[in-house]
Amino acid sequence: MSFKVGLALGGGGAKGLAHLGVIRRLEQYGFPIDIITGTSIGAIIGALYASSLDSEYIIDHVISYLNSKDFDKTRLEFLKEGNKEESGFVSQLKTILKTGLFLTVYLNQQSFISKETLQKNLEKILPNIQLEDCLIPLGLIALSLDDSLPVELKSGNLIEAVMASCAIPGVFSPIYVDGKMMVDGGWVDPVPVNLAKKMGADFVIAIDVAPESGFNSTPNNALEISQKASEATRMELKSQLLEKANHTIQIDLSNIHWADFLKYEACISIGESVIDQNIETIRKKIFRKKIFSFFTKPFHFS
Repeated sequence: MSFKVGLALGGGGAKGLAHLGVIRRLEQYGFPIDIITGTSIGAIIGALYASSLDSEYIIDHVISYLNSKDFDKTRLEFLKEGNKEESGFVSQLKTILKTGLFLTVYLNQQSFISKETLQKNLEKILPNIQLEDCLIPLGLIALSLDDSLPVELKSGNLIEAVMASCAIPGVFSPIYVDGKMMVDGGWVDPVPVNLAKKMGADFVIAIDVAPESGFNSTPNNALEISQKASEATRMELKSQLLEKANHTIQIDLSNIHWADFLKYEACISIGESVIDQNIETIRKKIFRKKIFSFFTKPFHFS
């Protein structure tokens, strides 16, 4: 059996655009990715790469989409913090209006952005294929609200699976897959290392784009308050899961707001830089793992 390398891409909103730089640099180094898993934004980037195996194509594709009117219509940019150059009064006014809007949304509907809008936009960037048709094995994580358990998505419609994995509660409507109500997998498996191993990876590289706890910043709206209330548990869970990776890269993107998708150039550049810093260590670890696997595998004599 051949030695397989898995790449586990974590969630983090716009910070996850750094995954694009990670994948491009690994590709430029001639580094094989045999299995890919993802949660939330990691599911989107993972699906793009698994269905094309062409980092330049997916980067151009994503940048083109983020600069389009279709992305403008999602209103995701509205969720960003106020412009630091604005006066205190303007910034305060925006915060009050946003908080009022979120409270209205929370009390009267399931989400800020509808399922139809999410689906329409994912259809702009992803092919309408089955997960099984991807060029390399792809596995995604979502959370089932029916039983509060993680769901591993390895088959079925690609766009539907990605929608379930990135349906941030409060931002996007829950997605029904096989009769189960599902939301963003980052709440139960922020960086899906275990899934990559289950799918046959001998060596898993985990990419965590949101290692910071975020407790130093004050939440600005109802969504951020609800997110931070559960953040302590998620951070502890993530640290336990990352211990199972063969190599973990935690990328400091604390200066990027999770909804600031137009910071793609900075995110991609940082993703490339961390691979430059880690590539030799990864190669050495893989070499040692291959040697260990060779001498510990059972031999059969005829």
